[in-house]
Amino acid sequence: MTKRRKDTDYLFLSARIRAMERRLLTAQRLEQLLTAPSVEACAQLLSEWGYAPVHDEPSLQAALSAQREAVFADVSRFMPEAEVLDVFRLKYDYHNIKTLLKAPQDAERLLIDAGTVPAETMQKKHAENGGWDFLPADMAAAADEAQRVLAETGSARSSDCILDRAYFARLEKLAADSHIPYLQDYVRAMIDAANLRSLIRTQRLGLDAGFLREVLFPGGSVTPEAIRAGSGSGAAALWRGTAFARAAAASFLVQLDPTVEELSDVRTAVSEAVTNCIVHAYKDAIGKITLTLRIWEGRRITVKIRDTGCGIPDVKQAMEPLFTTAPSEERSGLGFAVMQELMDEVRVTSRAGGGTTVRLRRRLSQKAR
Repeated sequence: MTKRRKDTDYLFLSARIRAMERRLLTAQRLEQLLTAPSVEACAQLLSEWGYAPVHDEPSLQAALSAQREAVFADVSRFMPEAEVLDVFRLKYDYHNIKTLLKAPQDAERLLIDAGTVPAETMQKKHAENGGWDFLPADMAAAADEAQRVLAETGSARSSDCILDRAYFARLEKLAADSHIPYLQDYVRAMIDAANLRSLIRTQRLGLDAGFLREVLFPGGSVTPEAIRAGSGSGAAALWRGTAFARAAAASFLVQLDPTVEELSDVRTAVSEAVTNCIVHAYKDAIGKITLTLRIWEGRRITVKIRDTGCGIPDVKQAMEPLFTTAPSEERSGLGFAVMQELMDEVRVTSRAGGGTTVRLRRRLSQKAR
């Protein structure tokens, strides 16, 4: 993928996907399936949404798999560059490799036929000689190493990390070659999300730095080195920059499929709020900043940024454009003004010596039906 594509190259495909969304599983529909009392109830819902008939649990899985493959096949027919779709298909390849390495006896049940390599082909060829030379070179090398490590150490975690590292490296290259900024941001957000989960797991389980080094991957908005540097103080040191906050917000919002502008607006507003905490609430100290994001019905989101710093004596004055408590640092005093411009609502509560809470609200554009 070397040609730089224009947005207009994807107009037809975008319109087609919008039309297809009526048959896809949205977050609300997934919630309905998860809370359905029986397979029969799931079958009724899927039937209403245009899925194949369902009679039992195996046919339920088959219906979902068939629909997923049909969507990929339809999209690939009109994709200007088929490799772009690989960004979304690769995870199934690596899932299938993990399955064949760790649970070959359950392959029929666990393999997912949605990757760039047909699941049946992967299973058959691997069974023939136990190798992976039929896969693309980078994928085969990772699979060989993961298989060797699993055989020598018995560590499924180490084996998975090898495959995950290769997966994210390939995603990063595909996104870079696409010359599509949104796709590059999407991949960075995926890597950031994976690293965030690893950091939280490491701290909650009290695991050592060696574990964290193994499970962090390059390519995100925050480097593994920066994450490791801040983890020793409960990750508070990471907040010396705003990249971590932007990455967390982006990782959370990806599930709503926001527009590029919406994603940029929310990330910028969060960045401004966190910068205020760093510069004004704690000044030269390191303190705790809590970021809470929620999704509500109607594609509404709320973001709460809370610190326990020095507080704001006069909130009304602080929210005036150009007002700053740090003129010597050449601050513009436009932080709250930027937040108000980008979000539907900005509410600030504060108490001198008791910290500050900023609440941001935004309704994302409705998806076409």
